[in-house]
Amino acid sequence: MNQRQLSVFEQNIAEMKAYFSKNLKIPYNTKNVFIEHEPVEKFNKGRSWGFVAFPTIAFAGIKLGDMIDNQKPQLKDSTDYPFIAHEIGHYYFGNVLQPNSTLFWFFLESTAEYLSVKASEEKFGKIFATKYFQDRSKQLKNFKAKPLNTITDMNDISGTYRYSYGPFLLRGLEQIIGEKQMFKFLNTCLMAKTEATDYSFFKRNALKSGISPKQWGTFEKDFILSENAVSLVK
Repeated sequence: MNQRQLSVFEQNIAEMKAYFSKNLKIPYNTKNVFIEHEPVEKFNKGRSWGFVAFPTIAFAGIKLGDMIDNQKPQLKDSTDYPFIAHEIGHYYFGNVLQPNSTLFWFFLESTAEYLSVKASEEKFGKIFATKYFQDRSKQLKNFKAKPLNTITDMNDISGTYRYSYGPFLLRGLEQIIGEKQMFKFLNTCLMAKTEATDYSFFKRNALKSGISPKQWGTFEKDFILSENAVSLVK
């Protein structure tokens, strides 16, 4: 990237980190190294992919400089913002908290994806999240999800489940308890670093964070156990 592109890119990264730090109440104490790399697998045109091994965030199928608008000091495509924010979010879920049990993929990927939606909603307004969940609901039209409380093998949580369905569950919980309480719940999970990240972990830390048994019961009925969870998210 040239200096102008770098400045715009770093401004967006700082913005994401500030948002996460403020709401999760845990400082983002890592200066990231961003790498462009060539995938071993041949990518179809338009496909991109990112992965994290902190402090490194690596991207394939995209040139970082091409993300920057040549006319305005912003990202060229607004969908790049959540794409990057997802990887930034792994500092918390994947680094601060390292999932280790049956809900490994839920606490690694669904949480990072949910955080990327929240950061983007903060930047672009509620309309972003509304469209995000509307678009994902179409993709999940024929998806049959195994209830999260019946997962016994972490690989029962497929790619579609972890990246698309899981964020619906977290958004559903947010609808019941509110944004402020949701971040308090996520903070409580992040502070429970040595516990097994199974369904008991999910429920125990929800109640520990201040979510009432009645609220949790509503969440389980409407989202965990319901076949209509996707349609209930706004």
